[in-house]
Amino acid sequence: MFPRPEINPAFQDLAPTEPFLTPYDFKILVVYLRLLDAAEDEANWKEVARIVLRRDPDADLARTRRCGNPISHEQSG
Repeated sequence: MFPRPEINPAFQDLAPTEPFLTPYDFKILVVYLRLLDAAEDEANWKEVARIVLRRDPDADLARTRRCGNPISHEQSG
């Protein structure tokens, strides 16, 4: 049985790479959905990083990018 998704979960810098959903994926499902919504809305990726990923792209850009942010890094901001 997979864990229930958490509303504001702690998560790792790197997502699993298995070709199937893992228990970790289910735990952070809300984060994935919020990232997809932000991408659809063409949200500023730095704002998304701060709000959804709880990372500061200005203080640690490399770590923020490792979080698997699907928002284009080409967008202004």
